[in-house]
Amino acid sequence: MADEQGFDVIIMDDGHQNFSLAKDLSLVVIGSGFGNNRMLPAGPLRESVAQGLKRADAIVVTGEGPLPVNASLPLIESHLVPVGEVSWSGKRVIAFAGIANPERFFCLLADLGANTVEVRAFADHHPYSSAEITQLKSRALAENALLLTTEKDFVRLSPKQREGIELLRVRAEFTQAELIEGLLNQLMRR
Repeated sequence: MADEQGFDVIIMDDGHQNFSLAKDLSLVVIGSGFGNNRMLPAGPLRESVAQGLKRADAIVVTGEGPLPVNASLPLIESHLVPVGEVSWSGKRVIAFAGIANPERFFCLLADLGANTVEVRAFADHHPYSSAEITQLKSRALAENALLLTTEKDFVRLSPKQREGIELLRVRAEFTQAELIEGLLNQLMRR
């Protein structure tokens, strides 16, 4: 389909372990670690960390804290920043998230000055029921607070469920943007 449409580049998320795809550049994103460091079904990993990193070109580190792996690959630090102006400073907020690391979202809200009254963490890719959304909206109304979630969660809600819910759009900001540019320039020269 990319060829038919005239595209030269395909950017994928979560394709590192798909061996049927030929890749020109592989970035492994590491957040707070690798869970219990075990492979499926005992843990979240699809292969050993060492094996996966052998095929990687660089590591993108998100968040704070020590790197959970020793690697000789280029390390590119990143953190999430809001897209556009946000105005939640001092506002009462009830936040919910069904992402891999909801704590990072909640911490970002605190960094933005929100007065977080309550947080609700759900499993990654959680399918929200109408009852759950109704309960969250009731809590926000009772606490006179904004109901706030991530963009990833917001798009999984129905149009009816979205009513009265705010979202925080974020983007990754790279500390060493020149490393990413260098990798992309090498790729383009090929």
